[in-house]
Amino acid sequence: MKFSREKIRDIYLSDTRLDNLFISEYMPMASGDFLKVYIYAQMCAEHGLEISDELMASQLDIPVSRIGEAWRFWESAGAVKCRRAGNGETSVELLNLREHFYHEPLTDDTPKEAEGFEEEPEDEKISAMYGEIEASLGRSLSSSELRDIAGWIRDWGASSEIITSAVKYSLSRKKDSIKYIGKIVLSWTEKGLNTEEDVKEYIADTDERHSRYRTVMNMLGLSRNPTEFETDIMDRWFDEYGLTMEKIREACARTTGISNPNFNYIDKVIKNWKEKSDEAGTDVNEHHSVSMSVLNRYYDYLREKAEKEAAERLEEVYAKIPEIKEIDGEMSSIGIRLSKALIQKESGEDGRALRERMETLRADRAYLLAENNFDIEYTEIRYACPKCSDTGINEMGGRCECMQKRIREAEIWQKENGIRN
Repeated sequence: MKFSREKIRDIYLSDTRLDNLFISEYMPMASGDFLKVYIYAQMCAEHGLEISDELMASQLDIPVSRIGEAWRFWESAGAVKCRRAGNGETSVELLNLREHFYHEPLTDDTPKEAEGFEEEPEDEKISAMYGEIEASLGRSLSSSELRDIAGWIRDWGASSEIITSAVKYSLSRKKDSIKYIGKIVLSWTEKGLNTEEDVKEYIADTDERHSRYRTVMNMLGLSRNPTEFETDIMDRWFDEYGLTMEKIREACARTTGISNPNFNYIDKVIKNWKEKSDEAGTDVNEHHSVSMSVLNRYYDYLREKAEKEAAERLEEVYAKIPEIKEIDGEMSSIGIRLSKALIQKESGEDGRALRERMETLRADRAYLLAENNFDIEYTEIRYACPKCSDTGINEMGGRCECMQKRIREAEIWQKENGIRN
């Protein structure tokens, strides 16, 4: 008995076979466009159809350029073999995936010269790269790892030098995972690195930069790693403003007394320095030879000087207007009684009477000063900075805005008095 099957004349009513090996091993690493090209070509190959790149692109609704990219991808993945003729035509052979995945590639006995096609020569650099990677890792690369590395070259444009440098760099940090190495390769490639020398310069700059980051964090008393926001700020200080570490150290010193030192505060200080130096046409890194210790001593000096001068003016007033000394004595006594009542939480008629008496005495005192041609605030302490009372610390607990002026004054004061840092 003889059997036969009716042939299907319309290929779109037929089936196209895909190996499970393709689905499990090859499909996960391909983009949607590349999958479209491969599956469509599989259909054409099973029915012996020829089709141009333009027609395939039209059928799949993708750019014509993606067809060539797809074949380069599948060839690097070991799924097809492409042969290119001198006239630009390409012949694509869809390989037996099971045979090529688990065994040595089959030899092609077809004389290529007779067909007019010539296979592309093997890239010696790439072959040497694989050998160097395996030597560094101390093992052979798996088929999936080979495909990953081929993808770095194809999709990211990574050079063989970058890949071998990334392997060595990762191993120096006790990392031998291909996925980890791939992240390094991608990062370096995106930064435009292409040669081993590029990598060396980048690593040297990165190590120095990270060292600077750690130094600044330590200055602020922070033991954690900086956030991306903080590194962006520091990069601006180093790269855009051109600040030296010494100048940044000076800015960080201004956070003394701040309970929660932060980058925004320091950034405002540095921006102010930069703007003023640009206006004056000077170098922002111009050094002020005053340490925080000397600056604090200068603040002490200003405060003591202001208090001493106020005491001298008070003695002058007492000599000319003895009544004011009596008023000050009574005001001091009332002040003590009011403080005691406040502490003991006492109130009532006595408290109100004391406060009224205090207001009367203040008015009498002001009248006597004015009557004798003294300013009513003549005996008050006159601080150089009323906002911080010559302490350098404002009401918010931060450094007062007078600090920049005090620094310049402290330089002169330090030199005149032979004071050391």
